[in-house]
Amino acid sequence: MNTITIGDIGEAVAITEFTKKGCIISKPLSGNARYDLIIEYKSKLYRVQVKTTNDIKEETKMIFSTKTTNYNKGSWQSVGYSSDDVDIFFLYCLKNNWCGLYFGEENGDFVKEITIRTQLPKNNQSRKIRLADEYAFENQFLKL
Repeated sequence: MNTITIGDIGEAVAITEFTKKGCIISKPLSGNARYDLIIEYKSKLYRVQVKTTNDIKEETKMIFSTKTTNYNKGSWQSVGYSSDDVDIFFLYCLKNNWCGLYFGEENGDFVKEITIRTQLPKNNQSRKIRLADEYAFENQFLKL
């Protein structure tokens, strides 16, 4: 029996959104690539990793795990991504139908988890907070 995962839905949304912007989309033929899609936009290629969540913590935080976990040689292994693997993360939250893009790196490696907030925390902290409006697909796509 085939089962559709939230990751499948996230990829479909990513393909739709990039296509609406006029991108050409390519998908690896094998499941061993470190990226899910390649998009071509303005004659430039970008490796895209799609991350999907279905959970909003404290009603304001969408948390996207930006590592991959695989079972290999009898044990589970978690591996992060670097700029050698991925150019862009496409982020999709199934619960609220939000999608965004994340380009950021720290020392050549991407962070292992991205938290996007739909609003500021109750203590009004704004430093090192990623707000949904800023990272929204429409706003971030302009950077390509």
